[in-house]
This record gives sequence, C-alpha cells and structure tokens, in this order.
Amino acid sequence: MCCASHRYALATKDLLVPYTSVHNKVHKVMTHFRYPIPSAKLKKFTPLKPKISNSTRWSSSTDMLKRYIEIRDFLPKVKIDTVTKLLLSPAEDGMVDKACLCFSELGTITKALQSENTTLSDVRAYFDGFIEIYPEILERLGRGADIVLRPYFKSGIVKLQQGHPHELLATGCCKTQNNSFKQF
Repeated sequence: MCCASHRYALATKDLLVPYTSVHNKVHKVMTHFRYPIPSAKLKKFTPLKPKISNSTRWSSSTDMLKRYIEIRDFLPKVKIDTVTKLLLSPAEDGMVDKACLCFSELGTITKALQSENTTLSDVRAYFDGFIEIYPEILERLGRGADIVLRPYFKSGIVKLQQGHPHELLATGCCKTQNNSFKQF
C-alpha cells in the first residue's frame, strides 16, 4: 500500500500544520529537560523521563506529546529560570491535548496501512472514514484526488473486493476489441 501510505503522509502533513508551533515548543521543553541539571531536578518529582520526537518517525511526536502531558504538572516545580521561560501557557497546553488526540488518531491508520493484509477496499474505507472526521483532507485522500494515477482502475478493484462487480461499467472503463480495458 505504498501509494496509499504516501497519500496519507501528505494528508497528515497538511492536517498537522496548525499544531506545528505548539509541537516545536514542546520539543524545546523536552529537549531542555534531557540536560543533566533539569533532568535531575525533574527526577525529584517523577520517575518519567522526557521524550523527544524523531524527524524520521512522526509517531515519535505522539510519544513526545503524551509524555509531555504526563509530566507537565511537574515542570513548574523545577525552579530554573531557563525552564520557567519555556513553559507553555494554558491555551498552548490545550492545543497540546488536541494535537495529541489528532496524532494518536493518525497513528492508528498508519499502522493499518502497513499491514500485509490491508486491501484497497480497506484503504478506501479508512480514507472515507477519516475524511468524515477531517473533511479538509478530501483533496489528498478523496477518490478523485489529483495524486491518484488511475482512479477508475483503483475504484474497480475496490468494487471487486467489496463484491460489487455489477457496478464496474459505471466507473468509466470499457472493454476494447482485444479484451483489454480502456479508461475514457
């Protein structure tokens, strides 16, 4: 499902733009708490250690945000001037909560797309369900998205997998004289 994963990655990138600022702030806070002195002071209040996101695995952003939520009440107790300046406002903390929920939802579909048993029909169902929740990604994940090379072919495969072969003629394909299919 390489193409589907790529389309999904593009859609999630678009979807996460509103959270970029708060994500970067959390990353800065978590990075700071990995230094020896802030880390030691934080350890007095919780055994949980900061996690930072890895640019090659966006699921690590979910882990970082979840960990931030787990330790954020302890952060103000660490009395260091540099730490105090980095703390997020209550409004930003609310954005972190929303971002974490969004990142978690995105992660479930990512894992499903990586399964060897996932069919085009499954992908279409995931995408359609996700479009219902986030209509702004229709342009990337919709049936007729510009990135889809042969939408009628993919639509035909989905219909066959769903047991609806009688709907194939309505997709814009027809048999030619040499029994091959042609898109019109």
